[in-house]
Amino acid sequence: MLIIIGSLILTTQSMALLSYYRCRLGLRSWTCGGGQICGNNSYPCVDPPNHGKTSKIEKLMVPFTIIIVVGAAVCAYSWFSQKQSANRGLDQQTQAAIPARNQMRAVYYISSHPSNFINPPVAESFPPTYAQLVLAIFIAGLNGKPTTTSLTHELIEPERCCVSKQFSAQLSTSTAMALPDGKTYSSYAYYNYSYDADRAMVGMKGVSFMLPDLHKSNLWIIENINDGQMYVIDQDSKKCDKSSMPIKPLKCIPDTATYLHSSTFGYGDKQIIGDTWLVTVDDTVNYATVSRDGLCVPLTGHSFLQKLAMVNAATTTDFVPKVDDPSIFDIPAECQSAI
Repeated sequence: MLIIIGSLILTTQSMALLSYYRCRLGLRSWTCGGGQICGNNSYPCVDPPNHGKTSKIEKLMVPFTIIIVVGAAVCAYSWFSQKQSANRGLDQQTQAAIPARNQMRAVYYISSHPSNFINPPVAESFPPTYAQLVLAIFIAGLNGKPTTTSLTHELIEPERCCVSKQFSAQLSTSTAMALPDGKTYSSYAYYNYSYDADRAMVGMKGVSFMLPDLHKSNLWIIENINDGQMYVIDQDSKKCDKSSMPIKPLKCIPDTATYLHSSTFGYGDKQIIGDTWLVTVDDTVNYATVSRDGLCVPLTGHSFLQKLAMVNAATTTDFVPKVDDPSIFDIPAECQSAI
């Protein structure tokens, strides 16, 4: 504010003095206090505009000039310091987001397709009457102290771990996809999901809703990891579709993921810490959040497939480190003759 006031006063007074001295040079006329005219290179009027006295404003011109210069220097220094601080913060953010060692990737791949589904490059053809769902969840976790979630501080990367050898959970998925013919497809589904590493089997039963007509399908999906075969059973029509598994589940965290940040689920003394990892597989980008309690529970997952313009999201609840119903892995009779 002082800089602005000083500038106005300095400018006003300078204009007055400039008019006086231009009068002395014969460039213009000036009426002095006694009514005399200064001009035409004659100098009967020798007093300045304040009639020979030094005004208070003139006395303040030097201090105001100093205020303006000092204030401008302070402002410039402050602006430069803030810019340098912002640049340092940006550099810290960039460095904190780059650590690319130590990653994880355990997969349960789920993808849905309606009757007009265009096959992805990783899967074989499916009969046109089935809604195929294949879940891909990438798992990571760690044991240890909570890490900072601030983007302005260096993140401490969690340790890697392996998923439980057996577990069951409730799994909710959402899928959206743009088809090559310009149409869009989306679905919501929820399943009872079980995994058994000893038997190398994945099984899930649940309901899928296809948009936009909200078509409902009761599905049973079985994956034989050793054989690389997947069975999708429509429990209403009792029809079975057999195909090769697009991706095999990974049991442990590999060395290629990037740790992003950590967060908490729940509140009070009932909190679970989740660690979010960035995992890239071919043309697929995945963001997976897993528990750090030693169980590597896949809490949430988001997958983005570039070639197929597809987005998948998954949420896991009601986790237990055991298989609730082993019969979910039993391949039904209608699949024995499936091709």
